[in-house]
Amino acid sequence: MSVDRPRRTPQTVHIDGFRTQSTDDNPRNCDRNRDRRRVGADWLGGGIFIVPALVYVFKMSQHQAQGTSLATLLLPIGLFGFWEYYRHGQVDLRIAVLLALGFAVGAYAGGRWAQAIPDLMLRRLFAATLFVIAVRMWFDR
Repeated sequence: MSVDRPRRTPQTVHIDGFRTQSTDDNPRNCDRNRDRRRVGADWLGGGIFIVPALVYVFKMSQHQAQGTSLATLLLPIGLFGFWEYYRHGQVDLRIAVLLALGFAVGAYAGGRWAQAIPDLMLRRLFAATLFVIAVRMWFDR
């Protein structure tokens, strides 16, 4: 369920040294934007920080590390994050259900596919993906 609100022209707002676009003059909402960015960074950390830490610190195989990282994303993290966005009217349930179905099919197919790849190749594909993300982030405005 999403809330239809009139669109305003985005303004550039600086929060904690970060530049963000905001359509709201209310500083409390700017704080929410900062908090959402931090939550996004924490979730991103699952793939970028947790998987390599599990491989190098805990000596897991790439397959074990990716599976363990996925297990941490199930409950309660996703549920609590969803609930906060839902409470603020920031969830389109129809689209969310369609995306969830797509993710479920994709996760199942991707998990089966990953099992057929040798560990070293999977680790290299993971590293290449991180590299591409880094390059895109570096050159993104």
